[in-house]
Amino acid sequence: MKLHLAAISPQRSRAKKSELDGLLADYVERIARYYPCEVRLFASEAALFEFAQKSSARTPLHLILLDSTGKQFASTDFAGHLGKLRDSGAEQVYRACTILAGHPYHSGH
Repeated sequence: MKLHLAAISPQRSRAKKSELDGLLADYVERIARYYPCEVRLFASEAALFEFAQKSSARTPLHLILLDSTGKQFASTDFAGHLGKLRDSGAEQVYRACTILAGHPYHSGH
C-alpha cells in the first residue's frame, strides 16, 4: 500500500510556504517508516476532487479527508479502517510471498 497525502494549500507568502513544507517533510518522514508515501499540494478543494476523479490506478482510490468539522475517529478505530484498506488490496500478494518463503511475517492466523 502506498499513501498519497494531499494538502490544500492556496498561494501563500514565502514564510507560510516554508513552514508548510517543513511540516509536510517531517510528517512524510515519519509515515515513510511504515508505508511508502508521497505528497501532492492542491490550490483548492476543486482541484483535489478533479484530480481524484481523473485518477486511474489498478487499485481503487480511497479518499480520507481530514477536517476538524468531519466525523471524529479514535486513533484505534482509524487504524482499523486503514488496516482494512491495506488488507483488501495488493498487500495480499506480499503476504502470499512471505508464506511461500517461510518468512515469520505470517503468523498462521
